[in-house]
Amino acid sequence: MTTSPPSLESLQQNDRDRVREHFSEDPDWLIEQRINAFFEYLHTPILARKRTPLNHRQFENLPLFTQQPPELGGSWLSAEMSDGLLVLAGSEVAVLRPPAGRTAERVIFTDLRTAAMTHFEVVKPYLARVARAANSKFDALNRAWWQNGVFLFIPRGVQIAEPFTVVHHQVASPGFFPRSLIVLEDDSEATVIDLYVSPSLKSGPRSLAAISVEAVVGANASLHYGSIEQLALNTDAFATRTADLETHARMDWNVGSFGSGLEVSQQTTYLNGTGSENNSLTVFFGSRSQHHDLEVTSVHQGAHTRSNIIGKGVMKGRSRSIFTGVTDIKQGARGSDARQKEQTLMLSDQARADAIPSLLIEENDVFAAHAASAGPVDANAIYYLTSRGVAPEEAEQLIVEGFLAPVIDAIALTEVRQRVWSAVREKVRE
Repeated sequence: MTTSPPSLESLQQNDRDRVREHFSEDPDWLIEQRINAFFEYLHTPILARKRTPLNHRQFENLPLFTQQPPELGGSWLSAEMSDGLLVLAGSEVAVLRPPAGRTAERVIFTDLRTAAMTHFEVVKPYLARVARAANSKFDALNRAWWQNGVFLFIPRGVQIAEPFTVVHHQVASPGFFPRSLIVLEDDSEATVIDLYVSPSLKSGPRSLAAISVEAVVGANASLHYGSIEQLALNTDAFATRTADLETHARMDWNVGSFGSGLEVSQQTTYLNGTGSENNSLTVFFGSRSQHHDLEVTSVHQGAHTRSNIIGKGVMKGRSRSIFTGVTDIKQGARGSDARQKEQTLMLSDQARADAIPSLLIEENDVFAAHAASAGPVDANAIYYLTSRGVAPEEAEQLIVEGFLAPVIDAIALTEVRQRVWSAVREKVRE
């Protein structure tokens, strides 16, 4: 006796029940959002990246989520136990230290799942926004299955000088789905640092990470954001970062990519309001057989907007990088000023790097420029240093540090700058 295969309707009902079972403690409106996002994930084709073929990697064979106890310890302990600190072990809150002071009393800083239940009137409009990540299957996966994350809300006119630090600690699970939601109202200012870390193991079962960061920056507000990705090499990481800027808003991105075996990231900033400004600085370092495919986009929609995209990386071993900078100036964004610069230093004949600048311009009264380069270490520089008694390994480190110093030293966030330097020196020694 044969049985007929299940119908599409029954499969969808099974998926709906599966989401409800895993997130039974969430409010109904959030469960419905998760279900809709999960169906979007199921019906969205795999990412299309010309230089990063993904169809053969069989992501569908990875379990989305398993119930395993958190495994704390290691690199997250290096985070200073200061005010404005949140440490997450998977979905569990390990440390929460809210900001101090009377000014911070109106600030909401907590984990995202708690915020969805206790501050739903503030959180819901932002979580319910229509996603704009182009062709991002894994952004839909994060919106459906995010385990936990951070919610930061800075009310109108409040300016916080001390940084908010969030440590997203990957635990022993094949699925890692952290989410950051940052909202700054008009005339406010804040600094946020997201750290993504794994156990120190270099090998183990294959793992999937889908990371999401959303920022909304109100008129005359400034958000200084730093992110460092140091996930284990057995992790395939997909990161989606978006920001919406209103009139005269400012967004500073400082991103360091050092971990995971595969990282595919898409960072998009929408300069909606007149006079808004976006500064994006990305430092990446690949070793062994790591593969980094990084895309940074500035979408100019308001008049007299400004953007500056800088990407600088080092590749060694058999690693590969693709850095794509996109400047998209829409019709009506007159007076815009957009610049790009991408540089990659090659430490190995087996390494490969592509720097791909792109300008999409629909307005006449604008300024746009780009520059891109990728090349090996200057043999004359190595010879000069070694001829004066410097060991070859030290010479290589000096050249790498000299190459990256103008960019890393320009990072205004002290903690991010120090961590980036530490990550760079660790990669050089591998």
